[in-house]
Amino acid sequence: MTLGSVEIKLRLETRAKKDGDVWVSWCPALDIYTQADTKDLSHEAIKEAVLGWVESCLERKVLAMALEEVGFSLVKSGQPSSPDTNVIEINSPLLCDRV
Repeated sequence: MTLGSVEIKLRLETRAKKDGDVWVSWCPALDIYTQADTKDLSHEAIKEAVLGWVESCLERKVLAMALEEVGFSLVKSGQPSSPDTNVIEINSPLLCDRV
């Protein structure tokens, strides 16, 4: 039985810095870190890590609780968000199939 689908959009700040021979990226809001050989690869790695975190939360049916634990709050549809943060858009059919 399919329950339907949802679209999840996250607006998260990410940061990157060179540390020796690698680039380290992190998402402060979720306390997730990744590293890669280039800045672009590091950015892709943090997107994948955030996607994995979200998918894991969905599988365990704890996404809302997990987001609240790291300081997120519910925002009503159509409410504006701050334009001065980096954005990670996660578009995955896996997310829709698991809800």
